[in-house]
Order: sequence, then C-alpha cells, then structure tokens
Amino acid sequence: MKETKRQFKMFSFFDFDGITAHMEKMAAQGWMLEQSTNRYWYYRRTEPKKLKFAVTYFPQASEFDPHPTEELRAFNEFCQAAGWKPAASMAQMQIYYNENEKPVPLETDPMIQVDTIHKAMKKNFIPSSVLMMVISLMILVMNAVKFFTDPVSSLSSNADFFVSFSYIMLFMISAVELGQYYNWRKKAIELASEGQPVPSGKTAKLFQTIVLAVMSVMLVIYAAISLGVVSLWLLIVIFAIFGGTGVAAVWLKEFLRKKNVPRHINMILTFGIVITVSVFMMFMVVWAAVNYDLPTSSKESKPVGSYTTPQGFEFDIYNDEVPLRIEDFMHTDYDTYSVQNRQSGSFILDVSKVSQDATVNRQGVPEIIYEVTKVKFAPVYDICFEEIFYDLDDSKDKNIPDEFKAKLIEQADSAWGADKVYRQQYLDEYEDKWLICWGDKIVEIRLYNCGQLTDSQKAVIGEKLKNI
Repeated sequence: MKETKRQFKMFSFFDFDGITAHMEKMAAQGWMLEQSTNRYWYYRRTEPKKLKFAVTYFPQASEFDPHPTEELRAFNEFCQAAGWKPAASMAQMQIYYNENEKPVPLETDPMIQVDTIHKAMKKNFIPSSVLMMVISLMILVMNAVKFFTDPVSSLSSNADFFVSFSYIMLFMISAVELGQYYNWRKKAIELASEGQPVPSGKTAKLFQTIVLAVMSVMLVIYAAISLGVVSLWLLIVIFAIFGGTGVAAVWLKEFLRKKNVPRHINMILTFGIVITVSVFMMFMVVWAAVNYDLPTSSKESKPVGSYTTPQGFEFDIYNDEVPLRIEDFMHTDYDTYSVQNRQSGSFILDVSKVSQDATVNRQGVPEIIYEVTKVKFAPVYDICFEEIFYDLDDSKDKNIPDEFKAKLIEQADSAWGADKVYRQQYLDEYEDKWLICWGDKIVEIRLYNCGQLTDSQKAVIGEKLKNI
C-alpha cells in the first residue's frame, strides 16, 4: 500500500477556501498534507481524521528560506498556542491544521487579512503574472511588425502562427488570473471596511486547463504539419530538456534548503545553474542539428556539392526539383547550374522561391529567379499582391528620385495565359522582370541573359507555373 501520494491541482494563490476545503477532504480520506509547490501537493498516509485547515500569508517568507525566519517561528508559536499546527508552506502561503471542531480563527481582522494577502501577492504572483504578460506582448508585437513589414513571409509560416497563438494563450492565462485577483481585492476591501468576513478568491483552474489543453493540441498539429520525423524528435528532446531542467531546479532548491544554504545564495545558485544548463543543452541541440545535418523542415533543400569562385568564395550547389527550368523554354549548353527550391507554407499560403544560377564561367549564361505564392485564404490575397507588386515597383519609395524609379506596367499579353501581366520598366526601357497572376497564384519572375521571349516561350512558362 502506498504511503505517499502526489496530486496535480491548480489553485489560485488567493483561493484559500478552495485549498482548505480540499485539504479537509483529503484528511478525511486518510491523506495528510506534507508539502506543496505551485502545482503539486504531496501527502502521507494517516488515519482518516476530521480536521480544520486554514491558509494565511506571511509576506516576509520565501520558498528559498532554509528554515523559518525568526518572525515566522514566532508566528508559528502563536498559532500552535491556539491549536493550529503547521502542515506545509509554499513561499508566502502558510497552511495550518487544527483538530478542534470549532477552532479559534487565525484571521480576525478582515482589513489586515486583505492587506497581508496583497503584500504576499506582490512578492511572487503579481510580478510573475505581469512579467509573463510583458514577454507575451513583446513577442506578439514582434510578430505583428513582421506581418506588416513582410506579410508573405509571416503568413507562410506555421511557426509564426503557432508562436503567436501560444503567447496569446499565455497572456490570457496571466491576464485572467490577475484580473480575477484585482476584482476579488476590490470586493474584499469593500466587505472588510464594513467588518464582514473576507471571501476566498475564485480560481480560474477550468479556464487554465482548457487553455493548456488547446495549446497542447495545437503543438501536436503544428508538429505533424510542419516538421519532419527527425525534427519532431528534436522538438521532443527540447521539451524534455526544459522539463527536466525545471524538475532539477525544484530538486536543487529543496536540496540547498535542507543544507541550510542562505536564501540569496540558494536563489543565485538555482537560477544560475538552470540558466547555464538550459543554454548548454540548447547549444548541444543546435550543434547536433548542424553537425549531423538534422532537418528542420520536411521541405528543406540540401546541397549536392559546392564550388569555389576565382575570388576564393565557396558556395553550395543544389539540384532540387522545380516546376520550371531554363531548359524547358530555351536551349542552353550550360550544364553546371545550381537549382534551388526554398519552400515554406502554412494553412494560409505556400511560397516557393526558385533560383537556377550558373556556378562557373557565368558570363552571358542564362539564369532565372522566380517566386510562386499560392494564396489559400482569399481575404489575404490583396495584402500579398501589394507586397510582391512593390518588390518590383519603386513608386512608394521616397528615397529614389522619380526619374530613377522602376515601375510595373500592366501588359495586354495573352501569350502567358494569365489573368494579369505586369512588366518592369526602368528609364523608359522594359526589363526582363515580370509579375504574373493566375487565379490564386502570384508569380514574380526575373530572367537574365535569356534574350527576348517569344510567345511560345511565354506559353511554356505560363503552362508550367499556373499548374503548380
């Protein structure tokens, strides 16, 4: 028969009625509270008893204290004189039990109780909640800036969506909990000023559970859609590292406490070792990914060789599958191309950035660069089109004099078989740079040393690209 028990329970720090009711229920079942942490409650088996529990707060206490401070010891003696015995503590929260059916209340002055709770909350709960909200907002603002400056890249990244969604959820958890506390505090002050008992704050455990469950499901979906098998295992390893580091931090903190290490030294050692281990392990993950060529995406292209320029610079050579090659629409004897297809995609849009570059003896060799954006969610089409359009059109760039601005001019050219065709014009001459639209596809094409395209060549290019 097990003599100890551990429970995962989520209580708000100020939900003292919820905590005491649960402890009394567990004691009646023969489980006595022995230790508590932020989420886990530890019990030892004992005879079932009908006990009364009480929660009070001692702002001067800390979870890093090796032993109770002089003030806390004096407070414990005062409580024991009234029949209240210490059961467990969690930072500033102190939990007591009493075997009397009608014990003397620990809290007798409602205003002092409200003030004490607020001082305790300012030690850990309020700063940690505000910090999480600030970090979440910073990440969300950075993602928002990326969206407004580079919407195509942002909308084609499932990672960006997942990160934004996760931090929205984390912000909501902290904001709801913080809002509940201040709403409770306002009502508690009103009641305390009238001399009435202070009610317990209500916990948001159901909301938190739902949010965490949704985040877990989203993580699984993101991993299944966006990551390859090796990358999925890499993600699991990373989570295991951080989870293990968290467990190790709790163990180290408790170990140092039992060794009577002073509070501030305990804090410095615990946080210092956690940060060091986390950075080192993440470095090892990155090192393994680079040195053992672990993929970060199932669509990532891989080099098949390399070449060195006359200036001594080394570049990779690729031979990816692409929808359109120069050989498809014109003859070339050049056979040392590097063909790369960099793909990214989300449930909003897919992007393929293709380049067919000459590697050696490049003078006069035909080359092509094109980017295909396939919009899956119609409402963002105009946003994507505008970004891609002004990549080739300088009309909005105030730093370029009007006479030197490149502009896209719409063409009445049916040879492409497209809905819209634009060609770049610079200094009153047309360049071999086009923006072509087929249905939900927006394609930017740049040709080099390919000569004047014929209608049949345009038709071949159009047929290849519109059917992607």
